[in-house]
Amino acid sequence: MNNVVTSLALQLKLKEKQITSVLDLLGDGSTVPFIARYRKEATGNLDEDQIRLIEKEYKYQTNLVKRKEEIIRLINEKKMLTKELEEQINQATKLQVIEDLYLPYKEKRKTKATEAIKHGLQPLADYINNDFITKEDLEKEALKYLSDE
Repeated sequence: MNNVVTSLALQLKLKEKQITSVLDLLGDGSTVPFIARYRKEATGNLDEDQIRLIEKEYKYQTNLVKRKEEIIRLINEKKMLTKELEEQINQATKLQVIEDLYLPYKEKRKTKATEAIKHGLQPLADYINNDFITKEDLEKEALKYLSDE
């Protein structure tokens, strides 16, 4: 949250204390008009438009941070994450940029083949592609891959 508050303060040219106060008041359930009218001393005389902008930008920034973490995790699970890619994702300031970076790694659609690979059946498929196997050898090999799933 601190990084988000700091970046919001720079972006909106406000003090971190003002942003923190607004977010605390909103978190306590106060409405924007109530904060603008009755909590001026806490927010440093921010008006409704500024408070709404803080609320909107804070939500965007927190969603951005969550999505960055999710995309980095997903790409890392596929063992395709590089330092450069991780750096590009972390430096991005827009959701669209992050989604564009993730696009080549995004799973197109779920097929039976992708599910089989996910469950570790790729070596069996490679074995089956061997031209010189007998039916008995294939059955022995396939038994190694049987599970409850």
